[in-house]
Amino acid sequence: MSEIQLESIIRGDDVILHISIVDPNGVAGEIGGDKIWFTIKTDPLDADPLALLQREMIIPTDAESAQGITRLQLTSVDTDIVAGYYHYDLQWQRLVSGASEITTLQYGRVRIIQHVTHATE
Repeated sequence: MSEIQLESIIRGDDVILHISIVDPNGVAGEIGGDKIWFTIKTDPLDADPLALLQREMIIPTDAESAQGITRLQLTSVDTDIVAGYYHYDLQWQRLVSGASEITTLQYGRVRIIQHVTHATE
C-alpha cells in the first residue's frame, strides 16, 4: 500500500484510471473476476454512503487482467465534484482465489480542479 497524490482531475471530465496489481514480490497475476473500489470523500471517516464518488467494478477476465492490469472508467457525472482537495483510496478484493481478501492498493489526496468550459455539446 502506498500514499500517492493522484494527478488532478478536472471537474466534469471523463477519466480512465490505469491500475496494475502485483504481489509483494512484484509478480503480476490473474485478477479477472476480482473487485476494485475507488472512493473519494471529504473526510476519510465518513461512512461510504456519504462519499462524493464511489465506483466499484468486477474486473473483466481478458488478456490484460491475466497480467494484473485493468482500467476503471470515471464518467463526467462521476467527476462532477466541487473543486477542492479530497481523500481517496483504491481497494482490491480478491474473489477468484476464494480468499475474499481486501487490500488497499493506494490512498492519499486528490485535487478536483474547476473546469473552464461549460459546454456539453
